[in-house]
Amino acid sequence: MINVYSKIDRCSICFLHKPLCICEQAKSIQVNTKVKFHFVVHANEWKTVSNTVRILEMLLINKEIYTFADGNQSIHTSWEKLPKIQGSKKNVAILFPLASVYLNVSANVSPDTDAPTNAAADTITDLIIPDGNWTNAKRIAKKIHLATGAPFIAIKSDRKSSYRLREQPKENFLSTYEATILAIKYFESDSTVQMQIEELFSFFDKFVERSLWVNGRIAEEDLKYPLDKSSKQFYPRKFVP
Repeated sequence: MINVYSKIDRCSICFLHKPLCICEQAKSIQVNTKVKFHFVVHANEWKTVSNTVRILEMLLINKEIYTFADGNQSIHTSWEKLPKIQGSKKNVAILFPLASVYLNVSANVSPDTDAPTNAAADTITDLIIPDGNWTNAKRIAKKIHLATGAPFIAIKSDRKSSYRLREQPKENFLSTYEATILAIKYFESDSTVQMQIEELFSFFDKFVERSLWVNGRIAEEDLKYPLDKSSKQFYPRKFVP
């Protein structure tokens, strides 16, 4: 079977092939958060079709995107332009699993297995999130920490990652998208935003499914979010169980 998708243009925003584009749906579920999210994306990561920050860029209103690059040109601002943390340094944090302070968003966690939490986390106004493969993201996180003095915080959740486009280094690790949505769940008290959490996860699952389907990694009958007729007329690579 020929994969005709190789001849079809990709959307310049979500990077899915145009018949599978999800950008129009994103407009209806945009979220305005009190915490500002600063994504620092490795320059090589921004070029990949599986990158999840480009999906978050469509959904989050209160955000900035920076590029971590070694002399490479980018459409985004260099990470070195991140504002320096002022005063007590308690209002800005780096979301990355190098932390001893955790945001507990687990549905059912017994007291004796809780990770340490910190009331100071509730005062955070700006959250910096490194993005890249795990090696690059760790490097970015450490560089930002040295440059800004911002502390690390991490997510503690019983939610398992649905990001099947890449293999996670550890079972409990999450994609940048998933960690960001759980951070929103933790920080945002607005009921309207809280009601959008599951919709945001569903939107992500749809992105993942379509990316898997076009590469023949999931059968059409196993799709949770069915394709419309205009998408079905194109044949993905043959699915191999």
